[in-house]
Amino acid sequence: MYLLDLYNNILVRPSPPFSWAVELIAASLATPRGTDVRSTNPRYGVRILNPSHCTEHTAFWRTVLNLFGSTAAITTNYDLLIERSLRHRPMKRGFGTGCYYGGLLRPQILKGSALPFTVHEPRRCWVELSGSTPVYKLHGSLNWARGKDQLELYQDLRPAFRKGGEAAIVPPIPEKKVPSWFQSVWDEAETELADATFWIVCGYSLPNYDLAIRSMLRRTADAHEKHIFLPDPRSEEIFESYKSMAPDAEIHPCLVYPPVLSSCRR
Repeated sequence: MYLLDLYNNILVRPSPPFSWAVELIAASLATPRGTDVRSTNPRYGVRILNPSHCTEHTAFWRTVLNLFGSTAAITTNYDLLIERSLRHRPMKRGFGTGCYYGGLLRPQILKGSALPFTVHEPRRCWVELSGSTPVYKLHGSLNWARGKDQLELYQDLRPAFRKGGEAAIVPPIPEKKVPSWFQSVWDEAETELADATFWIVCGYSLPNYDLAIRSMLRRTADAHEKHIFLPDPRSEEIFESYKSMAPDAEIHPCLVYPPVLSSCRR
């Protein structure tokens, strides 16, 4: 709520510009930790090329894709955890169907930094997102930056650090204030939600301040038959919120995802 008020510049007390919040959030989320430390420069320490080291994330996507096939990911997060779990292209060895950014023009070529053996051939370090699973990032991403005519996409997190932080991210904002460069992402994400029979909601408790997404979910929940899974330790607490938002949907609160999803597969 504070970020939204900061973004709208409506705080009564003296407050910093929203760009300062972007700089703090981006630097905090983009700084490599633990096994992600692959470079002495944090700008390049986390890359889409690096697979996720979180086995739970990989197991989740493996289960979902095996059960349901056609899948889309819709997220409010700024980080690259989904992309790194699904991978940037279909993998011949190991898990990964590959992904791309839903709502953005394709082909999606991600810029990168020249490695020692590619310094004279910089195009060799560019990466294309060529997978089959769309990822809709409703609030932007740490590897996106605003260009003159369109978004610039990177395989690393340099937009989070350069010039004090210029990553293309926004807080939860009303639909009427969604920036024009985000609109196609929101429009296509809404179509995906309306068409889907199964929603698997991870870590989203329908906060009251997130009016735009609540409105989108309410509109799409009634499109046709819906099964909404809530794999969350607090699933029983948020059950009523989802039931009031989608009264005709079948809500499945659960502590873990595989047993319930498997039993409800069609």
